[in-house]
Amino acid sequence: MPIFILTCLSLGYLADNNHPLVAYLLSPLVVPVMGAVMALSGIGILVNKPSYLNWHDFYASSTLFVWFAYWHRFFEPDAPMFVYFPYFLAFVSLITVILFVGQRKNIDQETLRVMLKIAGRKRLLSLVAMSFSVVSLLLIEHFLLFPIAITLFIIQYSLLECVKEDE
Repeated sequence: MPIFILTCLSLGYLADNNHPLVAYLLSPLVVPVMGAVMALSGIGILVNKPSYLNWHDFYASSTLFVWFAYWHRFFEPDAPMFVYFPYFLAFVSLITVILFVGQRKNIDQETLRVMLKIAGRKRLLSLVAMSFSVVSLLLIEHFLLFPIAITLFIIQYSLLECVKEDE
C-alpha cells in the first residue's frame, strides 16, 4: 500500500507543521470528492476489476482524507490525533506488509491452508472491514475506532495479498 503509506506520512507532516496546504485539505469539496473515490474504490474491491489496480490502497487513502477533513470540524486543529494517527497508520501498514506479504514464503502449509480458508470469503471480509471504517468515521465521540478500523482493513488487505498467489 505505497500510496496509503505516503499519504499518511505526508498528512502527518503537514498537520504537525501547520503547513498552508492543510487549508486545501480542509476544503468543503474534500469530503464529497474523496467520499466518491471511497465508494468507487469500495466497489472496485468487491468486484476486483480491473485487477491490476490496488483498490485497497485507493480506499484507505481516500478514507484518510475524508477522516482528516470531516473530523477537523469537531476537534481543535492542533489535536494530537491529526499528527499521530497518520504516522501510526503508516507504521502499521509498513510493518504489516513487511511481515505478512514480504515473508510469505516462510509461512508453513497448515497456516497457509487456514489463511486460504479465511480468504475464501474475501468479499464478506472486505465488506465488513469497509463498513466498519465508514461507521468509525461517523462515530466521532469514539475517536479511537477509526485507527482500529483502518488497522483491521490493513490486516485484511495483507492477508489477501499474502494468499493471492495460491488462489
